[in-house]
Amino acid sequence: MATEQSRRRANRSRRRRREAAPRGRARSGYDHPAGPWALAAVGLLLVLLGGWNLAFDSGATGTPVESVAVEECHSHRSGRSSVTDCAARADGAPRVVRDVYEAWPAGTVVPVRCTAADACSETGARPVVEDGLALAGGVGLIGGGVYLGRRLRR
Repeated sequence: MATEQSRRRANRSRRRRREAAPRGRARSGYDHPAGPWALAAVGLLLVLLGGWNLAFDSGATGTPVESVAVEECHSHRSGRSSVTDCAARADGAPRVVRDVYEAWPAGTVVPVRCTAADACSETGARPVVEDGLALAGGVGLIGGGVYLGRRLRR
């Protein structure tokens, strides 16, 4: 009989420990109810921006691809990184090719896609792959945020 009572007491104290809220533990961003939804919001932003850039880089929006002759390239600091811009000409009109991956020598003919404001960007596989990776990362963040949000709600 005494063993039965001690077993009940032990079970009761285990149950209390399990049900007790953790004390003295700081909440991380993932434990906070809004943390996972913030992850999903960042993912949605990545999907929107990646999709918008992908539409431009793949040719769905913007002007058709045109060839420009590079006049000069120069690098400058932008925050913590260095950015290279090139001045070019297409059919006698000045163009600026922004944020190129490598500086081209003067006289190089490069295919670009331009906006209405004469700001151009490189064409090719690299920008499309970068935008596709941004889309995939955004979808992953949305899925992870929704999963964590639903998991914490239980």
